[in-house]
Amino acid sequence: MDNIPVKNKAEVTNITVINKPKADGAFVDVFMMAITVVIFVAMIASYFVKIDPSATISVQEVTVEVVWMLAGTVSIGELIKRYSRNRGRNTEAYKQAEANAREKMKRLCDSPYRSRVEEYCENYTENTIKSYRKHQLSLVGITPEEYCERWLGKGTRELFQALKKKEISFDQFKAIRRCNKIKIKAYDPNFITSYNACFTMDKTPSEMYDAERADRINTVNSLISATVSALFIGRMFVNVALNMTSAAVFSAIIKVIMILINVSFKASFGWKLSQMEMTRNLLRGDETEACIEWCKRNPVPVQPVGNSEQLPQGGIMLFKGTGE
Repeated sequence: MDNIPVKNKAEVTNITVINKPKADGAFVDVFMMAITVVIFVAMIASYFVKIDPSATISVQEVTVEVVWMLAGTVSIGELIKRYSRNRGRNTEAYKQAEANAREKMKRLCDSPYRSRVEEYCENYTENTIKSYRKHQLSLVGITPEEYCERWLGKGTRELFQALKKKEISFDQFKAIRRCNKIKIKAYDPNFITSYNACFTMDKTPSEMYDAERADRINTVNSLISATVSALFIGRMFVNVALNMTSAAVFSAIIKVIMILINVSFKASFGWKLSQMEMTRNLLRGDETEACIEWCKRNPVPVQPVGNSEQLPQGGIMLFKGTGE
């Protein structure tokens, strides 16, 4: 009997398993859709509840209910927001942006250009103001040179006088006034030199990263939020269980709807916060590279101050760097 031929292992076709990638933020969409369905069903169910308009209302009971409703809704919302934000931070895109920002910031801080970061930030802020003014003035036919020569720093009264004399039009008056009143917050150098630091000037470096203190504060906040949420939910359902009337059921339905609405917004906002953090990290990486490139294009010219006859004791030559 002939042997059954066996295929060579090299001829066996490899089977590739394709894993369908999960879309980032899909859980938020599913979560909000589920909440929408629950709210819809709850609203339909509430129409079968008969409300007694002649029921007496106690101010004390209403106050207690409002306080518990507010405390419970805020606590549950904060927990959901934190959960949603953490989900966003656990995505690969977020982790890559964070690692990229840390690497590029370390490269900048280790480079000889670290001492010029403040200069780069000042130049960036100055150019931002110039670009804003140039755009506003171009819309009304005023050149930057004319603005600097005639209108820079002029007060409203002086501009009104020029308007009355028809030296400028009303549109030019508004544009000049906007240019004179522009206020742009200074570019903080810590943005591209100190990752996740507390940018408070009155704190020492050792206080900026007090992980133990942050952990204690977070534990206390979580305990308070969890306790209030548990008491709120427990009180609401015990009230329904002990008093199975249409009014109690209707009240519980309304409370659940209000909580779910707040939870849906908090879940969406928590995810949005993580995306803002990711975008900030991407911007940090780009800004560190832009800072290094700016320093390369704008080297500091070094000029000696004085001559050999004016050397200080010890024969050390003094040099002064002049910036842009």
